[in-house]
Amino acid sequence: MTVAALLAEAAQFGLELWAENGAVRFRPRSAMSSELAARLRANRDEVLCVLQVPTIGTEPIAGRAHEPVCWGNGPTRRLVGNGFESHLVAAVPDAILADPIVLCPQCRSRPVLAELRKLTGGLCYSCWEWEVRS
Repeated sequence: MTVAALLAEAAQFGLELWAENGAVRFRPRSAMSSELAARLRANRDEVLCVLQVPTIGTEPIAGRAHEPVCWGNGPTRRLVGNGFESHLVAAVPDAILADPIVLCPQCRSRPVLAELRKLTGGLCYSCWEWEVRS
């Protein structure tokens, strides 16, 4: 088992791991199983190496956390927040889309484009083009 997999398993149990004075510390104690503790002890040196790697750029600049930062010049200039965590935008669920994604009834793999649905008779463009050409 790799150290990354071991740390991912610890995170699944809700454990927070860190390195302190050459030892691996964790909390909460109630979440640690004896099997996971044994594997962490067996891979102690590798786990310590991973936990002691400093994280760069995760701390906001003191006193300037809400000031914007300028990147670029002229038309490429962007204002970016300083100290705010980045986040991924979740995909929009099909249930709330204005036009839900409909798969082609003929090939059952490609989507039928809403703007071409009337023209293609409810088929995807590839199936419709194949029918028109043959």
